[in-house]
Amino acid sequence: MNSLGRLLSYDPQTESVTVLLDSLFMPNGIVLSPDEHFLLLAETSIGRILRYWLKGPKAGTKEILMDNMIGYPDNIRLSDHGTFLVGVTTPRFRKLMPPFLDMIAPYPAVKRFLAK
Repeated sequence: MNSLGRLLSYDPQTESVTVLLDSLFMPNGIVLSPDEHFLLLAETSIGRILRYWLKGPKAGTKEILMDNMIGYPDNIRLSDHGTFLVGVTTPRFRKLMPPFLDMIAPYPAVKRFLAK
């Protein structure tokens, strides 16, 4: 699988960029919690949601919030009620055959070819 994604932090005052997380699997969607203590990040290609702590005793650490989701998460938004909404593109699991994206995940060259 291709784990080339990163979560970066940009400081406009110093114009510096810091890598907060690396080795992410197609990060696609990020949202800040209402209290600004953590970020949620969708990793589309492996069907996972991560929480990255910004404040408190766990600051600078990540944890898996949801794993092995039934579909591929595609973006995250904060709802008007303070909950999180996660879009799902397609289902990952089928009865007879593994999902297409899961089958080609170990072959980045195939994914690039199909994308072109």
